[in-house]
Amino acid sequence: MKKPIAKLIRTSPVVIRGVPLLMLLTLSMSLTACKTVKVVPADQMETRVEAGKAFTPPADGWFMNDARYQRYRRAVADKILELKKDKPNG
Repeated sequence: MKKPIAKLIRTSPVVIRGVPLLMLLTLSMSLTACKTVKVVPADQMETRVEAGKAFTPPADGWFMNDARYQRYRRAVADKILELKKDKPNG
């Protein structure tokens, strides 16, 4: 004879006390995550351009291909990580 699932699952008092705390933590993290919105000015936005298509840029500047753009973004990300490592208490 098989036992009901409720009898097979044993929950300790520590887990029972921890579930509301976990739910509160999840709720607080989801509510605070949306408060950190960063607005990027229009002159700092990237526009994807397909080869062979006409493009009129919204501002003067330099426009780079995908390979160079990826190297640039990787270099910026590496520099950010380097600065975070050097920062005390961080």
